[in-house]
Amino acid sequence: MTQPKMNTAIHKSRGIFARLRNSPLFFMPLLLVGGFALASLAYTLIMESDAGSNHGRQRWVASAYQNMNAGNAAPSAASSNPLNIWKPDNPHQVISAVKVASSNTYLFNSKKTREYFSSTGSNYDLSLDQWHYYFQARGAKYLDIHDADLTPTLKPGILILPSTVVLSSKERSAIQAFEKRGGSVLATWATGARDGDGEWAGYDFLQKQFDIKVSGEFAAQDKEKFLIVSGETPVASSLPSGFRIWLGLADVHDRPLRVSGGGHIAGRFMDGLRIPGKVDANEAIVYTESGSSRRVYLAFAENSWRFEQANMYTLLDDVLDWLRRRPDTYLANWPYPYRAAQILEMDTEQDFTKAINFADTLDANGFQGTFYSLTSVATRYPDIVRHLERNHEIAYHGDVHDAFKGLPRETQSKRLDAMQQDLRPLVTEPSRLRGFRPPYELADQVVESLLFEKGFGHILANADGTEAMLPYLSPVSPKDFRNGLIVLPRTQRDDMNFNAEKFSTQDMLKAMQDDFDLAHEYGALGALSLHSQHFELDTPVAKSTAEFLSYIKSSRNKTWIAPSGTIESWWRNRALFKSELSGSPAKMQLDITIEKPGMHWSTALVISNPAKGLQPRIRNKKIGKTLPLLVPLDDYQTAIVFNALEPGHYSYYLSY
Repeated sequence: MTQPKMNTAIHKSRGIFARLRNSPLFFMPLLLVGGFALASLAYTLIMESDAGSNHGRQRWVASAYQNMNAGNAAPSAASSNPLNIWKPDNPHQVISAVKVASSNTYLFNSKKTREYFSSTGSNYDLSLDQWHYYFQARGAKYLDIHDADLTPTLKPGILILPSTVVLSSKERSAIQAFEKRGGSVLATWATGARDGDGEWAGYDFLQKQFDIKVSGEFAAQDKEKFLIVSGETPVASSLPSGFRIWLGLADVHDRPLRVSGGGHIAGRFMDGLRIPGKVDANEAIVYTESGSSRRVYLAFAENSWRFEQANMYTLLDDVLDWLRRRPDTYLANWPYPYRAAQILEMDTEQDFTKAINFADTLDANGFQGTFYSLTSVATRYPDIVRHLERNHEIAYHGDVHDAFKGLPRETQSKRLDAMQQDLRPLVTEPSRLRGFRPPYELADQVVESLLFEKGFGHILANADGTEAMLPYLSPVSPKDFRNGLIVLPRTQRDDMNFNAEKFSTQDMLKAMQDDFDLAHEYGALGALSLHSQHFELDTPVAKSTAEFLSYIKSSRNKTWIAPSGTIESWWRNRALFKSELSGSPAKMQLDITIEKPGMHWSTALVISNPAKGLQPRIRNKKIGKTLPLLVPLDDYQTAIVFNALEPGHYSYYLSY
């Protein structure tokens, strides 16, 4: 076998000005050769290309949210808050220091695939170079192998098939032999769709390798232009639940494939609003383990990576760590045993008395809700406010139903003060009034900074300030969940959306169920918003809500139904939990630090296991301490469950 050459830098032979397939844009790599002037020029062109692509993305998102907020329309529909782009230093991310045995990572540079791309007027280097850039950015070693190197004797490791469209029968057999000997495979896009002669062979290779069904590709006019990453999976744990990655499909010729049937799914293709049910075959990331081989499939091509390169690289880090069988840990989003959380809230404003109907429906199912109250109206119904407060949370919806956004700071401050003066005398525990929901969902950084200064704990807002489906910190407050202003994003459709779409009762019920199930799949926060004026008994909104609450009560899918203030409290308490995992799989040390005042909920630290079905063993580093509980979550992950913990330091040994 030809000895592969070790790569640690971008190949000098790569074409610099290679044309992007059937696109007016071109991608210019940042060269290490040619001098600083050429490197600077290349960097400038890349930034200009990305800026144009991101501009298209921003237009799409802004337009989509205007549609989602159509029922709440006021003078302006989009928030001015910057997007909460995920960064590696985000406090949610847990980084493992566990060392695993080194193994080769092979990048298959297929001559036959290169020839096929050339025959269609395309450049295969554009796909390969995305991998070269990634490995260079990470300072990672890898082996660039060619056709002659892919033999049945290839030493086990990780084999990357980067949009390797053409695979001969010998190469397919060599891949199978590689897997039987313990090798892992990562394939992208239409790998194996053509035979050794470049003739169409179908998707048999992908379907057998990953136990999936491929039913063609997405069309240019399809709205599913985002990769939505599932939360709390072993191949994507460093990105938050429901994280949205723009794929730039209007500028990419290689359309993602329509995939279904995957046993373990870590991401889907969806529109920017994550509306479920529009496409049946939308699985974007599938992972599995067969025998001694781990396998991951990405249903999109490398040409899509450049639009959100940093987020793609974070995803690839997790994927490759899982293929290397490295145990990684992350702190669960929600108290154990819950996978997701759901807020049930009412904007209590016009027809204030009808809030009683929603409260009765919640009570009948044993759920607590949040009633964001328009205070100038609430003052006319003090008995109803006290009735709602018995079993539910009361919060602020403004003094009057006018938008705060864009008003002078002094005006906004006076309105917040008036709002508090209205509502505080009506409740038995004014100190619990910590939440705010802006009228029309129109807020800005001025009102958020005022909320923080005045001691508010959270704001329930629209979701155009984040790419994920989890609580996040307002950009104008301290970057610490223990004391910052927490933003709870509404990422689900509300009754305004349903009425705008002229949904029937059954349509509304299905939409509520689909949104709820999606939040559960992603391990995310769901927030169903309703309005008092729509809750007359026997209206479609009231009837569908009653059926929906019965549905979630009987679903038993471990979704936490909690008021907004309780969700806020959990995220503050969660921030007290710090962990570090080190060592090797044979003997790892888990160090836990709990800050004051201590953990009030059962908390799960999730570890990805190095083999399917394999469970860790745990023991105390110090004798006499209570051991946490080990609970298998699925084939690949185990929850290390801690009951309420006092402040202090805890150490354990883990092993396999």
